[in-house]
Amino acid sequence: ATYWEGGVRGVSFITGKGIPANKVGTTSTALLHSTDWFPTLLSVAGGNSDGTLPLDGYNQWATLTADATNPRTEVLINIDQLAGNAAIRVGDWKIVVGPQTYDGWYPPPSMNLSPIIPN
Repeated sequence: ATYWEGGVRGVSFITGKGIPANKVGTTSTALLHSTDWFPTLLSVAGGNSDGTLPLDGYNQWATLTADATNPRTEVLINIDQLAGNAAIRVGDWKIVVGPQTYDGWYPPPSMNLSPIIPN
């Protein structure tokens, strides 16, 4: 994977009695980060983060189940101090800084092709 790919996606699912019928079997395109799972699941379980240090994540339950406004507007993709590069997405924009060593092209998975790497 490279910082230049069109998006950063991860696969997960939620299931159980708390999922509204109109959301069963649907796909969300909401912007989430792995740090959002803890406050989300904590809230669903009836807990809260009172008395803890501030959390980096957001409770995304309403985003996933009720189409509420997403509280997350940014996702840090990576900071590589050894290579001297980094990437962050804010809204529809992505900033990539530092040297990028890959100069090929990753085709979409649906094309069933290998990456194209120039000689």
